[in-house]
Amino acid sequence: MTIKPNDAIDGEDKAEGESKGKRSGAARTGRLHRAMARLSGLFALIQLIGIGLLAMLAISLVLSPMWWLTHESGASVQKETAAGHVLRVELKGGLFTRALVETDVGFYALQEGASLRKGELVTLRERVDGSRSLCDLEGRCTGLLGVLR
Repeated sequence: MTIKPNDAIDGEDKAEGESKGKRSGAARTGRLHRAMARLSGLFALIQLIGIGLLAMLAISLVLSPMWWLTHESGASVQKETAAGHVLRVELKGGLFTRALVETDVGFYALQEGASLRKGELVTLRERVDGSRSLCDLEGRCTGLLGVLR
């Protein structure tokens, strides 16, 4: 067994690497590139999750005030008038369900879907804060569209 000096071993490694078409340290660089690719993929996944969470937060910030505005507030009723008997209810689908109620007195566009029976007597409630809603005799009310509060 012959012991070779370090310079001779380094020279053999370089010669073997060049003969196989690889540069010296190529294995280490390949592992480094694979590790970086995994890290960048993980970073992209974390970014997508963050963007999704921000989108959900933005949607909730937009929809929660809309929910509060469309549901009745605790303001006292200023005036209640008869709105007539229900002739027809037409639902408008989409992102939000709307309803158009036709009575023998007129038409009422509601902020959300309503379950009213044909011929049922409905009343129009006006509150102190300016909101208006269409109510059945059991006291279930749905806000009208186009009402500023």
